[in-house]
Amino acid sequence: MKYLIVIIAFFISFPIISALELGISPIELKFEGNAGEKICKNYTLFVEDFSGFLIGETKWAKIGEIKKDLKIHTLNAESLGITLEYQKNINLHEKTSFEICILCKTSGNYHGALLYQAEGTNLGVGNWIILKINENNLKSNLQSNSKIAMLNNKKIKSSFNFLILSPTIFLFFVFILLFKLKRKEKQDFYSAEDY
Repeated sequence: MKYLIVIIAFFISFPIISALELGISPIELKFEGNAGEKICKNYTLFVEDFSGFLIGETKWAKIGEIKKDLKIHTLNAESLGITLEYQKNINLHEKTSFEICILCKTSGNYHGALLYQAEGTNLGVGNWIILKINENNLKSNLQSNSKIAMLNNKKIKSSFNFLILSPTIFLFFVFILLFKLKRKEKQDFYSAEDY
């Protein structure tokens, strides 16, 4: 009996430790698109032994800096011309999926972090955002379409010139054939007189 009391006293003397778990998946979100195009991806937040509010934010590095170092991620999205749509304040009590959409007007390579912190605690989680924005295809399509139009215009002009020259060339060949036939008839006529 003494031993039982000692064991119970031993366990009571230690505080009960409760482990809270907060996670995000995937650990990296890769976006690729054109300037001015809205691109969306899904991510999942999950918790264990936690129910409460999460506050979200994004941090960005300077354009072209692609490093997984949170210290260089000091800029906000607006300063880089990036528009974000995502759930910033979440009342989370179970595994839940969300969508994040990005629209950027300037081409380049961007690196950011999507961060969530549990309200009133030091518990936080985040994932990396890799954003590759290409030059606007609309602009390049318009340029290539204008080049095609110029080439087609040249083809039409050359076709038109050929159509104008075609009857002239045809008449020229007919004239040469008639001239040769006439000449041959004269030769035949003079050679028939010799007999």
